[in-house]
Amino acid sequence: MIDIQKECENRFKKEQEYLGTNKLINQINPLVSVTVTTYQHAAYIKDCLEGILMQKTNFPFEIIIGEDESTDGTREICIEYAEKYPDKIRLFLRNRETSQLYDENGKFVKRFNGLWTRMSARGKYIALCEGDDYWIDPYKLQKQVDFLEANPEFSLCTGGFKSYNIYTKEGTKVIIIPPEVTLKNNGYEYTLENTLDNWLTKTLTAVFRNYKELLDELSKYKYSRDVNLFYHVLKKGKGFYFTEILGVYRLHNNGIHSLKGWDERISISYKIYKELYDINKDEYSRKWFLKMTLIILNSNIHNKNNFKHIKSNFSLILDAIKLVKKRKELKQFVSVFVPKNVKKSIKKIQLSYASNKKI
Repeated sequence: MIDIQKECENRFKKEQEYLGTNKLINQINPLVSVTVTTYQHAAYIKDCLEGILMQKTNFPFEIIIGEDESTDGTREICIEYAEKYPDKIRLFLRNRETSQLYDENGKFVKRFNGLWTRMSARGKYIALCEGDDYWIDPYKLQKQVDFLEANPEFSLCTGGFKSYNIYTKEGTKVIIIPPEVTLKNNGYEYTLENTLDNWLTKTLTAVFRNYKELLDELSKYKYSRDVNLFYHVLKKGKGFYFTEILGVYRLHNNGIHSLKGWDERISISYKIYKELYDINKDEYSRKWFLKMTLIILNSNIHNKNNFKHIKSNFSLILDAIKLVKKRKELKQFVSVFVPKNVKKSIKKIQLSYASNKKI
């Protein structure tokens, strides 16, 4: 069995920084490290880098680019920017033979590019912006870092964004305000528990404290995503959400998750939360793993989708039984097996009694 953490660390030691480590940016002690992971983003990467370079701050920051051997011109653009801004940019040109891990049977296991960019971060804080997204607020970093500097009990800052579909040219402003939170001026605070029903960030809005132990935690996961990162960050402290638009999240077919089909997205999410629970065995991961298990069971039973690559229905049922702890969860589990038309009839009866009307 492959030791993912060991492979990650050993391969990282061999990574070389483009133009070496004597550039001006390497002589600066940055307060913030902005990490950019990019692959096949030739049409987008300039917007991403320009959105970072335009930031107005009273502190130094570095931009760390992990370019994962693109073939569409992304690599050449990154080199152009690295040569133009040696006082801002540290560029790593990856080799996909080493930045991607496969098992002895040739099956894909894990990408290291994103993790490696964060492992290279020297700042007290890390900000994220993937190569196909970009920032539109020139004071984004300053506002978020000012907040974290003044509030040491907080570990993460996120905020609103604009979701933009490159095919339909439609954009939607996304500002999430859960009903249980209290608004304070330009935002609200939240905890890990608040993310059970509402995921309160996209990577492009996030700034978090650079906890060194995070790297050890994240390198253990095979299915590591931003879910895993923010899970561990929020176990360290509270989050704050700025209710303003900070950047643009692009929807396109080359995105890791953005325009994938529902079946594929739910399959990936199931694997992520199963692994999260298997490793941590806490209440938060239990609730999410149960939620994903019930979603797939419901889909299998009523929509006849076969997630054979995940588990059989029998195994899913056994998992759900082990995970259920509360009466409400038991009801949710039982309702999965009730035909949809019966559910509608029961709901109709309940509404009828509630309104005192005849059916």
